[in-house]
Parts: sequence; structure tokens; C-alpha cells
Amino acid sequence: MRINQLCSIAHNIADSFGSGASMLFNFDCGFCPYSDAARSPEGLLEVDFLAGKVIFGIPSSELVERLALSPSIVADICSKHGQPASVFSKLQASYATDVTSRRFKVSVTDFAGRSRIDHYDGSNGKRIPFGKHPSVMNL
Repeated sequence: MRINQLCSIAHNIADSFGSGASMLFNFDCGFCPYSDAARSPEGLLEVDFLAGKVIFGIPSSELVERLALSPSIVADICSKHGQPASVFSKLQASYATDVTSRRFKVSVTDFAGRSRIDHYDGSNGKRIPFGKHPSVMNL
């Protein structure tokens, strides 16, 4: 699978998790990783979707519970694309918030070692073009 396709899958998973209303993760409005990010040092929460674990930040018990579902979600989505989840060797997201914005970063590495990091606006999920990343971005 091409790295662009993997990044698209990764974006969909990370955006869904960050949306506050996700059918993938079986939650409705009320849960939001940006709230956990706001409570965490530097306003940052990092998660690993392949391991289903928090890497950095202070997670709520609900986030830990929902994140634990992510390995099976990744496997299901990959199988729908005709691939095993092992096409990813890394699939992580960082959620950041401050007084003016929410944003997330998705880090992907494939089984061949190709990597890509993309930054997104946390409000609408749109990619932030390179060079337009906020200078204070902790991601």
C-alpha cells in the first residue's frame, strides 16, 4: 500500500478519535481528547493507535477505555482496504490545544520504513499546509 493511502487511513482514524462523536470508537458527543490535552503538560496528548496506549499526557479513564479499541479498529479498516494492519509500523497522533486553537498531528511509518508527518486543524480536520504550522505548535 502506498504511503499516501496509509496517511489517509491514519487521518481518518485520528480525526474520528478527535471529533468528539465517533462511530469508529463507539462514542457520542461529550468525549474529546482535546479536554485531556488541556489538562496535560504543554496542552498535549499523544496516543499510539497500534498499541492502544497513551504515550504522553494525562488521559481520562474514558479516553484510555476508548483508545484500547484502536488496535482492532486499525485492523478492521486495513482489512477493508485489503491489507493487514502490519502495513503500519507506526500510527500515532498528537492532540494539542491552547487558548486560540485545537490541532492534531498524525505520524505514520510503513513496514518498509517510509515515514510521513501531517498536521491538521482540530476544528475541521483539514490539513495545515507546510510552512503554515503555528510557530508555537508543540507537536
